[in-house]
Amino acid sequence: MTTGIAAIDHLMISVEDSQQAGALFERLGFTATPRSLMPGLSNRLVCFPARQPDACNYIELMALEDADRAPQPMPQLLPPAGRPVSMVTVAPDIDATYRALREHGLRMPEPIHLERDWDLPGGEVITPRFAVLIPDIGQSPFFWNVCQHKTPQHYVRPDFVDHPNGATGLKAIIAVADDLADVADHYRTVWGAEINGSDPVRVTIGAVDLRIYTARELEAAYPGLAPVEGGDRLVGFAVTCRDLERTTAFLADRGFSPRRGRNGAYLDPAAAQGNLLAFEPADA
Repeated sequence: MTTGIAAIDHLMISVEDSQQAGALFERLGFTATPRSLMPGLSNRLVCFPARQPDACNYIELMALEDADRAPQPMPQLLPPAGRPVSMVTVAPDIDATYRALREHGLRMPEPIHLERDWDLPGGEVITPRFAVLIPDIGQSPFFWNVCQHKTPQHYVRPDFVDHPNGATGLKAIIAVADDLADVADHYRTVWGAEINGSDPVRVTIGAVDLRIYTARELEAAYPGLAPVEGGDRLVGFAVTCRDLERTTAFLADRGFSPRRGRNGAYLDPAAAQGNLLAFEPADA
C-alpha cells in the first residue's frame, strides 16, 4: 500500500536565533529569505529551484521563540538548538496520506491546514498556504513529517533561489545509524522508498536522498570530521553546486575552511549551525 509520499521536500534545522542563523548562511554564500513569524516560532529559509512537481527544495532554519505558544510537538522536537531535527516530506494529497499512514499503524493527529502572511523587504506581503501532518515523536529512527504545498510558487522566486556560492539544490540528507539495514527498511515500508547500497545506504524517494552511514564510514567519507557518537541521528545535508572549485574558493575567501571529502568538499558542523554541510558537483 502506498502512502502517497512523493519526496523529501526540505530539512528542518533547529537554531537558537533564526535571524542570526540566516546571517551565518548568508556569510556562507547562500541567499536566506527574510525572517518569518509563526505562533511561538520563527524561521528563515534557504530555497532552491524545485526538482520535481508538487515538491519544493530548501533548508528551514527554525527557532523556538515561545514554547507555550508553539504547536506540538515543536517544544519537544526543537531543543537543543544547533542540529538537524526533521526531514519534511511532501504529499500531493495530505488527507489521503494521513489515512494511509494510520493504516500503517503510525500515531498522529489529523492534518493541520495553515496560512500565514510573510512580510518581504519593500513592503510586499505574500501568503503561503500549506498543510502539515506531524507524527508523534519516537516512531521512526529519524524524525520526519509531511507537508502539502498549496502555494509552492512562493518558495521558488528568482530572488530566493540564486546563491552567490554557486549552490543549486538540496541533494541529500546525511544521517548515521548503528543498523543500516533495519533503519532503511523502516523508510522502505512507511515511505515506499527505494533502497540502494550498503554503507552508506541510500533511501530514495523523489529527487532528494536520505544517505545513511555507520559512524566509521561517515568519518572515512569526510576525513578530518570530528568523531560522531553512535546511535541513530541526522547529522547534516549535501547540496549540489555548479563549480566545486569556485565554491570552495568562495568559502575560503569568506574565512571558512572547506575540507575535501569523498564526494566533494565539506564544512565541519561547528561552521554550519551544527550540520555537516557537504558541497557536491551537480553531475556527481
